[in-house]
Amino acid sequence: MQFVKKISKELDEICVYSRQIVIFSFWCAVILFSVALISYRMAFYFDYHQQMLIHRTAMEAAPACFAAGFTAALIGDLAYRSYKKE
Repeated sequence: MQFVKKISKELDEICVYSRQIVIFSFWCAVILFSVALISYRMAFYFDYHQQMLIHRTAMEAAPACFAAGFTAALIGDLAYRSYKKE
């Protein structure tokens, strides 16, 4: 529990730009999950194989999009903090 509190406290102190990158990547992941759900539902009305391909691609891209944004935000925050100290 202490680890989660420490991580939460550290994430509250990241720079504004990194916080915006995390928020943007989170919403991109949410949109991709929504596209995946819509595509899954549309598979029963339109071309099944094409819709399942879109569904699978969106489901695989959503967590990768969030992880890439989170990693970029942490690297950006690290660069911002090291530049600010000099």
